[in-house]
Amino acid sequence: MDRSSEQLVLKTDLLNSEPKQLHIDYDRQLDTLFLFLGDGPAPQSVACYLRDGVFALFDPESMQVVGFQVEEWQATFLKKQPGLMATWKKSQWFVRPPARPADVRQGVYRMIRPFAPSGTPGLQCGSVAS
Repeated sequence: MDRSSEQLVLKTDLLNSEPKQLHIDYDRQLDTLFLFLGDGPAPQSVACYLRDGVFALFDPESMQVVGFQVEEWQATFLKKQPGLMATWKKSQWFVRPPARPADVRQGVYRMIRPFAPSGTPGLQCGSVAS
């Protein structure tokens, strides 16, 4: 189904409380950070542009937000978040597995979370990329 021209309303149930588990993956080549709510990437997710290089990742079946993608993570996003930049640099990246320190995972989540407000009927999204 082509959703590129539709206005989507995504479910934000998983964002209504602090997640018990967060999974972070960073692609240095693309300078893109992926943050997943839970213990790992969703089997299939679709990206929905929010703003400022931040995308909500959602399950196309349930329309539930399952994570976030941030493009130009180090080049742009972190420069606007000096507190997070220091934490990020301190933990300079455990190559694999994606077991990042809890303070880094929580710090990243707290900086990205406001891009997708919860407590509303749903998150509206107009630009989608599979």
